[in-house]
Amino acid sequence: MARFLFDEDTQGVGKLIARARQDVWVIGQSPCPITKKTPDEKWFPVAGKKQLIVFRKDKDLLDQRSAEYRSWSRHNCRGFVLVTQDQEIWTQLVTIIRFWDRIESHVADRPKGPWVGKITASGIQIV
Repeated sequence: MARFLFDEDTQGVGKLIARARQDVWVIGQSPCPITKKTPDEKWFPVAGKKQLIVFRKDKDLLDQRSAEYRSWSRHNCRGFVLVTQDQEIWTQLVTIIRFWDRIESHVADRPKGPWVGKITASGIQIV
């Protein structure tokens, strides 16, 4: 059963993590039912209903006044925005793996959505 979902912007690192974990879906990759180019407002309900932890790079989600954040909240989504200086897949992978235990702790502490966290090279912050 899937627990984590990597969107199209994080599919490179998502594919690597999916090879190591059975509980990861990547948009556009089997067995994820969400196809590439599906608009956020169409797949947010799926992520919220299945209570998936989403990984994204889109910083618009960090602005609570944005339409994207309102849609995210309406569907009780939860997840993290990956904010790294270097957008290389290796940097993303190192950053996520470095904080994986903290990611799991944040998820355990917040079993219900909506919420969004920010992952940077220096740590994790729930916004």
